[in-house]
Amino acid sequence: MKVDIQGRYFTKIQRNYLQDFANWAGYKLMGGRLSRHINLKIHLYHPNYYQKNCLYAETDYTDYGRKNPRNFIVTMASKFGLLKSLIILSHEMVHVKQFAIGELHWPEENLYPRWKGKKLDYDNISYWDLPYEIEAHGREKGLVFQWCDDKKLWKEPWYREIF
Repeated sequence: MKVDIQGRYFTKIQRNYLQDFANWAGYKLMGGRLSRHINLKIHLYHPNYYQKNCLYAETDYTDYGRKNPRNFIVTMASKFGLLKSLIILSHEMVHVKQFAIGELHWPEENLYPRWKGKKLDYDNISYWDLPYEIEAHGREKGLVFQWCDDKKLWKEPWYREIF
């Protein structure tokens, strides 16, 4: 996976952690064969970005018209510390996987995405009941914990905040 981080709101060490995590999560979620073909740009925006837009992060892809995109942009507010940022990135990496393998598809002509080929009734479903959000929220902390365990980061001061 090619990961490019843009924005100046994190230290070089923090940016390296984010980049390493994105590569690790891409391999974990999609396997080596698919993750090799993924291009990911992570935009770290001003710390107050999420307050203005009422969201912590979002995932989009740039190769519209392709059912299984390979070029992604994750936009993240940089208001949080490293651990919270890793959890937010983890959530977005699940969405990258969902788009890349075709589970989640956002047709250009439609306002709402499709999940596993089915149109969801967005007028009668809560954000928390959307199947792709259930998966992303369900995996976000576990992926970070596994990565920390794999990289032996137990002694890092921010690691103790994971639970």
